[in-house]
Amino acid sequence: MNGTRAVLAAGAAGDTEEMPTGGTHHEDSLGAVDFVVPAWVEDAARISGGNVYDLAVHEALEAQCWRACLRRVDVGDAAMSSALRDMRDGAVVLVDGLLASRAADALTRESTRLRVVVLAHMVESSSAGASKAVIAGERRALRAARGVVATSRWTRDVLVSLGSVSADRVVIARPAVAGAVRPAESDPQGERLLCVGPLAPHKGQDILVRALAGIEAEQHWRCTFVGSPDVDPAFSAALRDQVDAFGLSDRIRFVGVLAGRRMTEQFTATDLLVAPSRDEPFGMAAAEASAHGIPVLAARTGGLPEAIAANAGRMFVPPDDPHALRRELRRWWSDDSTRATIVRDAMRTRSITRSWDDTAHDVAAALTTAAAPAGSDAP
Repeated sequence: MNGTRAVLAAGAAGDTEEMPTGGTHHEDSLGAVDFVVPAWVEDAARISGGNVYDLAVHEALEAQCWRACLRRVDVGDAAMSSALRDMRDGAVVLVDGLLASRAADALTRESTRLRVVVLAHMVESSSAGASKAVIAGERRALRAARGVVATSRWTRDVLVSLGSVSADRVVIARPAVAGAVRPAESDPQGERLLCVGPLAPHKGQDILVRALAGIEAEQHWRCTFVGSPDVDPAFSAALRDQVDAFGLSDRIRFVGVLAGRRMTEQFTATDLLVAPSRDEPFGMAAAEASAHGIPVLAARTGGLPEAIAANAGRMFVPPDDPHALRRELRRWWSDDSTRATIVRDAMRTRSITRSWDDTAHDVAAALTTAAAPAGSDAP
């Protein structure tokens, strides 16, 4: 396990490990970048795909001889202005899109002095909970930036279709699968379900609960929800109430955030990963499940089809449709031969074809272009 992911794993287990902050001098440095990330990026209780991505890319850039300085910044124009103000003229700055869309004024003011690249983990306008101000801020921030890194083809295509950025200014840098991956130990009955992601409306856990509520009692399924309950406490509480109301508390368990060895153990004890998201810019948990050889049942939304394209054991349902999800779950359990074929296909296509070094290489291409003088061709 590398240093970044060791921090997350240790934090989840209650241990501590110092995280290198970046900015270390490399004799053969490829370049320098100030990487502006959320202040809570290393908080083990708030693990998200975006945070894992930021930390892993930072570490991989340093390994590739970039001088990458991690700048932890709170949300808002004031915090962003304070962070950018201290950076030297002409500095290359990579800014997490969650912060950029909420600090567009600061980025616009500094965009003539700094070489800003926005890292777009998502499209704010695709999120039901995004305010008009945040959506407008995303558009302004992207237009002020020299370049954009999108974490999926879907994210790039949507941002381009909205007119927020031109296609020639976007580099796609898909996430990787972390660390060594053990194959799942499938149970013939296929009754161990897993759903991974912070408990929040866009992840659609309530859709899965409604689907499971209609499954016949003689089907002995169990479902584990992995993810922080703190992103949307009201939704999290309502979800638990929903489970109790349907009488499913003996079948559904909420285990909070898992990382490192504990997450690997959870994957290896899973028969089917369910990704019922209402919107999903990529789907890192689904991609990781695929690397373990686990079949994935996913909503056909956002970047999820892209994330599991290589998994021959993938199945899709329309988003926000508990009835369609229930039908597919019944099909999964009703035909032993079909289920065994899906399991074999998922294991057959289990592979890790992308590392975080690959992702960082793509990000570095965007940084190199931003660093080049205007009108020149970057190497």
